[in-house]
Amino acid sequence: MKWHCFCSLLNEDYDFDKSFKKVLGEYRDAFGEHLYLAASRLYNGDDAKKLHRLSQLARQQQIPMVATMTYISHPQRRELQDVVTCVREKCTIHSAGFRLHPNA
Repeated sequence: MKWHCFCSLLNEDYDFDKSFKKVLGEYRDAFGEHLYLAASRLYNGDDAKKLHRLSQLARQQQIPMVATMTYISHPQRRELQDVVTCVREKCTIHSAGFRLHPNA
């Protein structure tokens, strides 16, 4: 499986560029039900707007959304990173060991 990242930002009209929408439609036509639109927070101040617009676009294009997560950059979010790792690895926090991200 090949992953493509379109780190599209909202333009001045709080919308995605037409080129992003066009390419997304082409991917939908090519991959059909095997295409998902990934959404993650960047914690840069416009996450709520971006995620709202992304969910609208996903509904319009009939592409399911999935939540993704990057490694946590702030120590106060470390517990969340560890829980997500345990869910992914199907283990408990006590048995995760070296599967947890090393930076605290």
